[in-house]
Amino acid sequence: MSVPPQIAMIDPYDQLSDEFIQNPYPTYEKLRRGSPIFKSPSAARWLFSSYADVNTLVRDLRLSSSRFSASSTATALMQDERFGKLRNSQSNWMLMKDEPDHTRLRALVNKAFTPATVAGQRGHIESIVNRLLDKMAEKGEADFIADYAYPLPVNVIAAMLGVPNEDHDKFSRWSRALAGAFDVRMCPVRLGHANDATADLADYFRRMVELRRKEPQDDLISSLAAAEEEGSKLSTEEVLDNCILLLFAGHETTVNLIGNGMYALFQHEDQLDKLKQKPALVKGAVEELLRYDSPVQYLKRIALEDIEYAGNVISKTEQVILIIGSAHRDPMQFADADSLDITRSDNKHVALGGGIHYCLGASLARLEAEVAFNNILSRFPNLQLGGDKPAYRDSAGLRGLISLAVRF
Repeated sequence: MSVPPQIAMIDPYDQLSDEFIQNPYPTYEKLRRGSPIFKSPSAARWLFSSYADVNTLVRDLRLSSSRFSASSTATALMQDERFGKLRNSQSNWMLMKDEPDHTRLRALVNKAFTPATVAGQRGHIESIVNRLLDKMAEKGEADFIADYAYPLPVNVIAAMLGVPNEDHDKFSRWSRALAGAFDVRMCPVRLGHANDATADLADYFRRMVELRRKEPQDDLISSLAAAEEEGSKLSTEEVLDNCILLLFAGHETTVNLIGNGMYALFQHEDQLDKLKQKPALVKGAVEELLRYDSPVQYLKRIALEDIEYAGNVISKTEQVILIIGSAHRDPMQFADADSLDITRSDNKHVALGGGIHYCLGASLARLEAEVAFNNILSRFPNLQLGGDKPAYRDSAGLRGLISLAVRF
């Protein structure tokens, strides 16, 4: 399928309005209907909005995950020397690596995120959730994001890394600052904050690694420090930078999954009642909530070579945007795609990526969400939305609510 004439279509990522941030799905529908493979007239960028294309290309190794490819023309702002700490750190993230470095780095932490290992975290997650619910119960109302969805994953991943409880608030601030570097709306101010957070995190983890070298613990920082000691497996910079990645990736998207998911359930009372009545439906509910309002709305790739695809040629160094949020509303893949159905079968969403970059923490995110939804609905069966319609954060890529008032 070659690109149709670009007559009435515009690149939505060139004109990001507040309306789009709050609800991008009508724009996605226009893209799928008018030009599911769209070549931006203003940039060396391709947008893919159909499920079939996104699901295929997310696994294509000819597309690089590195946003700092030397041949890329899409990352000029990130080359600014003011953001050197941010750029150098993220260039070491396994998330940004292609083969063979990706597999080398991932193998060093993979065992901590296997389904079997994650299942052993259930008791710890339950205890965190119950502690948060105890605090909420004292007030009778709460901000679901600030009081529940946000502290849960940061407590979990920080404990896995081996970070003391008293430092969790700092982690939350640093993680939110880092999020500003992952968007088509990135600007010098946001990148400056992200750069500062990266420097602070690197200093923090450097001190933690030094402590773990002297007194190893049963945590991820100790495991990574040990890998560095072996010499050939991991450099000091890779240890520090992938600790930063684990904090960010293990926290930011799970907040959005739980927050977006709860709001979607409030908007679909029949589905919320169904989950209350049958808590065993929670596994399917989490998959549907991942599909319905995905925490990550798009993935960015860079062509490593000229690629012929569906009658088109994606030239080397051109940017490819895989719009996950649109793929999940594609009626060619999902029946009644704009509806929420927690009993939906054969739900092959791509919210957690695909191929070699399939989300390392997928099992952990799922478990955290399952425990979060079932426990709060069990504890507060009259949980309901409070206040005005909530607003989404100013981001097209990482979709999440600023706050969500609830009462019970």
